[in-house]
Amino acid sequence: AQVTLNWTNSSSADFVQTIVRYRTDGKFPVSPVDGFAAVTKTGAPGSADSFVHSGRTNGTTYSYSVFAQDASGNVSPAATVSATAQDTTAPSTVQNLRRGDKKP
Repeated sequence: AQVTLNWTNSSSADFVQTIVRYRTDGKFPVSPVDGFAAVTKTGAPGSADSFVHSGRTNGTTYSYSVFAQDASGNVSPAATVSATAQDTTAPSTVQNLRRGDKKP
């Protein structure tokens, strides 16, 4: 199962990276060191970005906090979202299916 996160990076000229943290206890991480690390990504200021958090447990709710960090190490307040992991495997197509019973 997986969770896909999409966001727009801070438009601040000194933006350096986005830090994504998560918890599974119903609480959002309150700082860039709280909870568990999902990903830290560099990117251009104001650009769209995303992350696929794979290997998650199907049906489990994950609480994410996303922080922007600037070149001086300052961190923004968290943007938060909760998501429930879902299996993305589509069922296989069945072909040449035949009934096994016969008419009397």
